[in-house]
Amino acid sequence: MRDVDGRRENVRIPRFPSLQPDQSRDSPENARTREVSNAIVERIRAARAPEHTWWATEVRKLGGQVRESHWLVDAFSADLPAWVVRALAEREDVIQLAPVVSGAVEANQLIDSRALLNTDPYFDIPGNDAGFIGGQRPGAEPGRAGAASSESAPANS
Repeated sequence: MRDVDGRRENVRIPRFPSLQPDQSRDSPENARTREVSNAIVERIRAARAPEHTWWATEVRKLGGQVRESHWLVDAFSADLPAWVVRALAEREDVIQLAPVVSGAVEANQLIDSRALLNTDPYFDIPGNDAGFIGGQRPGAEPGRAGAASSESAPANS
């Protein structure tokens, strides 16, 4: 199993502050902005902790193990027996499943893209005044609140 999007969203995700694209990431203003963003992330993680603990217990009961919980969306990655996928799909509190069907190792497009571009989640394109960009995990539902993953960065607007 790759990802399970859990219960209906119960955590409000605020707009993250934007870095100043005309300044370095280490400038005093951008450093303060990153501190604010990090504090927002920690509040979201704390708000999601009870839900993540609940899901980890549920998955263990089914004979699986949560490998990773995601902070930006109520989702997790887990190793599960194949029969559990149908059982999870029938639950009202599961929104979406993204199984690894073939058993093959899944390509990580976001990490590969970053490696090719030599970037981190935020990067400033020289000569481009559009600012910073971020990636979105494959399978995210466009337009859904919090569709971006922990790999994503807010658009500069």
